[in-house]
Amino acid sequence: MESAEPPSEEIDSEFEPLETGGTTGRPLFRGTHHYDRATVERTYYVEDGVLNVETAYLDGGTEVTTVTESWLLDGDRLRHTGEPVAQFCRNHHFEAPATDVRFCLDGAAEESDPLPETDVRSTFQPATAVTVEEGAALRYEGVHRAGGARVKRSFFVNDTDSCLRVRTTYFWDEERLGSLEQRRELLEDGFVAATGEPVEAFCRRTHLVDPESDVRYCARLGTAGADTGDERAGR
Repeated sequence: MESAEPPSEEIDSEFEPLETGGTTGRPLFRGTHHYDRATVERTYYVEDGVLNVETAYLDGGTEVTTVTESWLLDGDRLRHTGEPVAQFCRNHHFEAPATDVRFCLDGAAEESDPLPETDVRSTFQPATAVTVEEGAALRYEGVHRAGGARVKRSFFVNDTDSCLRVRTTYFWDEERLGSLEQRRELLEDGFVAATGEPVEAFCRRTHLVDPESDVRYCARLGTAGADTGDERAGR
């Protein structure tokens, strides 16, 4: 069960530039959100023409997870939006504080979920077979496995509609539990519009960002004893 989003006025948020002298690879900006036990710490830095942000989610000072995102730059502006770096970073940090905090609280709750007592084994690779669905070709596929849990993620590219489809399917003891499908717009040059990343980099990061969380969620579905059918379960 997802946590309720806290009232925005009860979240203590900050955003500040850092004294780095413009050195590449050094942090440029730092932002935080605080609510109850939850803390979200965000650090922005530029390296090799790419803006990176690392977001750490903390529960009572203990790290729950860290998520990294990247966007291509065109000089001192974001390639996919045209915004100056400083403006983009500030807008990005303050976009949804309540959602950030809820993600942190949900992540802390997931930490108490049982993780199958075996290492998570992950794979990511180009599609090994030609598969086309509704005009979209399977481009990449990845799998996480641990105990009876299996999470399969398929990435389809539709060049005609300039669209990337991401399908995540959950299995428990090889029984299909359900699936989630998301769509992302592609730019004409083959980059993902939302982040400015090349398709392969976006797909690889999306699949490998948090394998243990994927497996915990799958295990929770599998051990709940409920028939999820084909419901679109979102995290």
